[in-house]
Amino acid sequence: MSIDDAYDLLNVKEDAGFDEILSAKNKLSSASQGDTDKIMRIETAYDILLMQSMKKRLKGEGVAQSVRFADVARRKPTKQAPAVKLPVRVETLPTNTALPVSAAFIGLSIWTLAQGLADPAGRVSNDAPGLQIALALGASVYLLTDKKRVPRGRAVGITVAGLLLGVLIGGGLQSWLRVDIVPIGGLASPAAFVSEFGILALWASVALLA
Repeated sequence: MSIDDAYDLLNVKEDAGFDEILSAKNKLSSASQGDTDKIMRIETAYDILLMQSMKKRLKGEGVAQSVRFADVARRKPTKQAPAVKLPVRVETLPTNTALPVSAAFIGLSIWTLAQGLADPAGRVSNDAPGLQIALALGASVYLLTDKKRVPRGRAVGITVAGLLLGVLIGGGLQSWLRVDIVPIGGLASPAAFVSEFGILALWASVALLA
């Protein structure tokens, strides 16, 4: 029996749903009591249309989107971990600003080095070049806020973090090299040595971070 024959026998349309097909089958079966052959044909037609209806349902044909595959367990949407936002981002200075800014920090670095070389015996090695560090700190905050439009609080945070990183690196190298005992090129001041790294770290923070 073909699908078209089944539709004709049960007298239902092609878009008939399960309830309509079942109702037509029960109605015809009740009216065909005693006619075993016809009842068997009705059952066969019902089975064919039932399978056809199930195929349409699995394909989503003729079923509202809200109830499509209602008998299939829905997967719960997995929660994605929120994206981790880094406290800083890489952002270089504009080309027309990078050169003079670099020159300014290099100048502070040379000044610090000259102050350290002026004390070849390391007699005042505990006196850090405070003015140079203060100027580098102020320049860092100003440049981050004015040239890169970084909020002032963020600019201060980047500046302080940069200085601390530079001092930590410089202090680690000083404890290893001991310039106060074995001067490097005439530099015997640990304070000047460490300050060099602090100034360079501030320059890197301004040049690369935002």
